[in-house]
Amino acid sequence: MEKRSRISDVQRGILERLYEGGMVGTGAMYKEMVLKAATDTGLTKAQKWIGNQRRKRPQESSLVQDATLKRIKGVRGPNSYNLFCAEFFKT
Repeated sequence: MEKRSRISDVQRGILERLYEGGMVGTGAMYKEMVLKAATDTGLTKAQKWIGNQRRKRPQESSLVQDATLKRIKGVRGPNSYNLFCAEFFKT
């Protein structure tokens, strides 16, 4: 089993600067940036760091989108099904 490698403050600074500069993935689009990150920092685990950062820092746009899509929980009241049943079973 591999030992965990510590990332120095200098390496972390380089990775964060590149991440904020647009290196937010490890796919073919970001291949050059990932290689640059690996060579600048001397780390072999640059891709793993990028994935961890993506999980740590969700994108701001997704936070706004999630907030608008979430329904309010615990609010009860008449809904369309209940209103239909009330009218249908009146007879």
